[in-house]
Amino acid sequence: MSRLFVSLLLVVTIFSTTYAGEVKFKPKSPELQAANQLYLQNKYDEALTAYRKIMDSTKDTYVLRQSSSMLAEVLIYKASQTDSPSEREKYLKEAVYICNKVRMIGDIWFGKAVVMLAHACLIQGDRDAANSMIEKHKHLFKELDTELHDKRKIEEDLIQLSPMAESRYILAVLMQEEAEKLLRESKDLEKAKELLIGQETPVGKRTTGALQHFVNINVRYAKCPWAEDSGKRADQIKKILTDNFGAMQIQVKK
Repeated sequence: MSRLFVSLLLVVTIFSTTYAGEVKFKPKSPELQAANQLYLQNKYDEALTAYRKIMDSTKDTYVLRQSSSMLAEVLIYKASQTDSPSEREKYLKEAVYICNKVRMIGDIWFGKAVVMLAHACLIQGDRDAANSMIEKHKHLFKELDTELHDKRKIEEDLIQLSPMAESRYILAVLMQEEAEKLLRESKDLEKAKELLIGQETPVGKRTTGALQHFVNINVRYAKCPWAEDSGKRADQIKKILTDNFGAMQIQVKK
């Protein structure tokens, strides 16, 4: 177990700050607007440079917290994409350090920091820690997501930065991986199917499975870093279902 991983778990245990108050926005600096545009255009290396410059120069607390959070988001994404263990460790170390500082104030960026720490756990292979953090804070993510949706037409549109997208992505990855493991081992095929498409309820509806999560992220949060991979994973699941259970009629809400 790496020192980074141990440090991450200690901080998650020690800090008890929770989100307090409604989502409020202040005018952004032109530099922050430009950096966010790079982020939304998937120009992540350029965004990294831009966010670092802002953090080194700004004295505005709000601008500092947003640029810090967005820098951590990009670092988490890059850690998830690299095949180099040393690069992954470097990205995660910096991201975790930033998230732990951001988590000390209970605003919208607190929610982002929590979900990014959960994602760091997932990338490091601790599925239980990632799932535990998501479950513990799922009501917070939903609250923030609702407020961001409510405010998107009258204030700054930050819906693509909602912690809900990343939290659903983490849950869906966990569900997909568990289902694939069950299928490889030929164990509890019905459970595997439920993880992928949800469990049918007595009233004819289904609980949310990995496929629904991925489709939702790909459609509702199309500009977030996890949207493209969510679309690919949705296609993977459709193939898995066809290969293992034959042609199926699956109603997926968008």
